[in-house]
Amino acid sequence: MKKAVKYTTIGIVSGVILFLIICGLSQISAQKKAGKAKTLKDYFDNLDYDELRKEAIKGIFVGGGIALSVFGFKALYEYFIKNIAINKALPFFSEKFLRNKLLEIKQIGRETEEENFHYNKINKICQEEFNRELSRPPILHGSRAKKVFLPTKSDYDIALIFNKNQPIEKWYELTYNKLKPILEKCGYSVRDQRFSTGVSFEDMNGTTFKIDILPSKETSNYNINRDLVIWNSVKMTHQKTNIDGHNHQFTGSFEARDTARLIKHIKDKNDIKLSSSIINKLVPAIIRKKGGHSKLGNLILALSSIAEKFNNIQIRDPFNSNNNYLEKYTNREKIQTQNFLYNMLDDLKETPRNLEKYF
Repeated sequence: MKKAVKYTTIGIVSGVILFLIICGLSQISAQKKAGKAKTLKDYFDNLDYDELRKEAIKGIFVGGGIALSVFGFKALYEYFIKNIAINKALPFFSEKFLRNKLLEIKQIGRETEEENFHYNKINKICQEEFNRELSRPPILHGSRAKKVFLPTKSDYDIALIFNKNQPIEKWYELTYNKLKPILEKCGYSVRDQRFSTGVSFEDMNGTTFKIDILPSKETSNYNINRDLVIWNSVKMTHQKTNIDGHNHQFTGSFEARDTARLIKHIKDKNDIKLSSSIINKLVPAIIRKKGGHSKLGNLILALSSIAEKFNNIQIRDPFNSNNNYLEKYTNREKIQTQNFLYNMLDDLKETPRNLEKYF
C-alpha cells in the first residue's frame, strides 16, 4: 500500500509538471509569434491560467494513471506470476535436480569389475586363513552394506567374527600379523588402524581401492541380540558394537537411503564435519517417523533434525550407549556444523534453486 501511494504521488506530480511546462511553453510561443509580449512580465501576464488549470488536471489523471498502471503491473508480476507461477514450478525443478543428482551418484557408485575382484580376493584370503576360528563367514558392513555409500569416498568394510577362544585384543593382533605378509605379497599395502586392519591398492589409473578388515568377537549373549566386542587399539579398551543392527538401519526405507546419500554428498562437497555415524542414526529415524514428502521435503526434514541434535551434549550409538558420536567434536566444530545447516535451510526456504550451490 505504501508503495502504491508513493508511486502514484510521483506519477501525479510528474504529470502535472510535465503538462504545465508543455502548456506554458505553447502559450509563450504563441504570444511571441503574435508579438503580444515584449518582456518576461508580459508573457506571464498574458498566460491563460484557466487553460493551465485544465492541463494540470489532465496531468493529474494521466500521470496518476500511468503510475498506477506501472505499479499494478509490478504488483501483478510479484504476487501472481512470481509467487504463484514460478513458485509452482520450483518444486518440479528441485525434484528433478535431486533425482538427477541421485542417479549421478548411483551411476558413478556402481562397483566395477576390478573392485569386485579385489573385494572377493581379500574376502577369500580371510576365510582361508581364519576358517576354523570364525563363527560365521566374513560379512560386509558399513555404508556399502547399508547402500548409502558415496563413490570414491566409501571404503569396503569386512567384519571377521571370531569365536570365544581368545580375547579380542589377541584377534586384533592376529588379524594384522597374519594377513600383512600374505596381502603384501599380492601387491596390497597393509596398515594397522584403531579398530581394524587397513588394506589398500592403487591401480594403473591412480585410483585407490580400500578395504577395512574389522576383527570382532561374539559376546556371551550374541545368539540373543547379536552384540559383538571390538578392540580400540588407541584407548586399549574393549568396545561393544552390533554389526547386524547397524546394517539394518535403512532396511525398508528407500526414502531414508536417498536422503542420507544426498546429505553425505553435501557434507563432502562443502567440507563439513558431519560423521556418517550421525547421518546413519538420525536420518532413518526421522524419515520413518515424519517422512513421506518429496525428495526436497525429506532433505529439509532430515537437515532440520540433525541441526537441532547438535544442540545436545550427546548423540549416542543406538547399539552402544557408551559411544557418544559428538565426543569427537569441539564446541567450535559443533557450532560451525550447526550454522552451516541452518544457513542452508534458510537458503532453501528462500528458494529451492539455492540447492545448486550446495552440490
